[in-house]
Amino acid sequence: MRALAHFFPGHIPMKKYFALLFLLNTSTGNALDISGVTNSIDHQRPLLKAQAQTITHAQHLERKASAAYLPQLSTSHVSSFSQEHSTIDKSTHTLSLTGKQLIFSPNGPQLQRKIAATATQQAQHAFTATSNQAHHDGVHAFLDAWLLQEKKDVIDLLSHYSDHLNAQVNAQHVSGGMSTPDALAQHATITQNQATITAYYHEQSAARAQLRRAMGSHHYSDSTPLHFTPQSSTNLLPLSEYIAMAYAYRPELKQKTAALEQHRLNARSHRLSYLPSVHLHGSVGRTFSGTGPDRGTDANVGISASWQFFDGMQQRYAAQASDANLLRTQFEHQELRNKITQEVTTTYHTMHASLAAIRAAHAQSRAQQQLAQRERTAHHLGMLNNIDHAKQAYTAARARHELLAQQVALRKHQETLFLYCGCPPHFFSAKESA
Repeated sequence: MRALAHFFPGHIPMKKYFALLFLLNTSTGNALDISGVTNSIDHQRPLLKAQAQTITHAQHLERKASAAYLPQLSTSHVSSFSQEHSTIDKSTHTLSLTGKQLIFSPNGPQLQRKIAATATQQAQHAFTATSNQAHHDGVHAFLDAWLLQEKKDVIDLLSHYSDHLNAQVNAQHVSGGMSTPDALAQHATITQNQATITAYYHEQSAARAQLRRAMGSHHYSDSTPLHFTPQSSTNLLPLSEYIAMAYAYRPELKQKTAALEQHRLNARSHRLSYLPSVHLHGSVGRTFSGTGPDRGTDANVGISASWQFFDGMQQRYAAQASDANLLRTQFEHQELRNKITQEVTTTYHTMHASLAAIRAAHAQSRAQQQLAQRERTAHHLGMLNNIDHAKQAYTAARARHELLAQQVALRKHQETLFLYCGCPPHFFSAKESA
């Protein structure tokens, strides 16, 4: 019997190990809340910085298209050398300045600038979509980390309960009051509790690592306190209003709308390329002779018109290809609207189910708290042993944490609905006033 107790030592060393592990990961720091998370994402997340450069790239291409309105200037210098006998130098030097100005082109800079502007709009909407998703993921990571932070009390009570259970099992087994099979069964429960405690600390570290990645910042340690106030209810608007918000604010829909305009303009550009274009040309040149007289200055101004009326049907096929892209994007736009409707509808009903789950968790938590109060009184009067008291305290704490878990789930569904509605600025205020 004593040999069996040797294989199942007291639970105190394991408890000290977890306490040491927690202390090694601690450091002081200011509390972090959801606003701090989103602010860090806006300023630190490399993903958004990369997406911002896509906007910059598109804006420069738009400026490039506008720059074609300006005159095109070039200069050249031509020198020729010849010598007759040994004294007569017949070399000449010509310096010229040439300019070209577009006067009329149906497929010219104005239309190309409009096409480039639609590309800029698509890049801006893509940035907004990426930013919204990054904020959503960051808030979810924060809520997961906060929930694990609040689970620390539950884990401590589980450890405390396992301490008492382990001590009782060892004492009864050594004294002969518990058989070996029963002792093994109890120690299996204790081992499972220890595995739960070990998993908790690893889950907490993993959740904090995920939060740091989502924030794009590594300035927060595993022990940085997280601040969040859960809510048990929320005012929901009619489903049709959320769908209307999504149609009005979803950046993916705006991106598709800009793509539709781009394909329309591309098709128009290819068809207009068959019309003539007109340019104004001008040049000024001066020729200098080696030993001869100065030949003076030459200047000319002219207007040219070019018309490529046949190119093997290349531009016609290119226009038809743009028409096909336009039709494809129209179908994609409609499919996206259907997807958005489904996303909003599913999340809306999930929130209603979450509210029902919170009410059930509230009832369970209240019942466990009443039972825990009764057990504390019985323990104080000596009518309840330490093990049953510790187990009831752990059960009540687990019920409280389950309520927190349901409240966090509600907030996560709320954030998801906010994302699916396109993150409208009046989203939360509209619900509060409902």
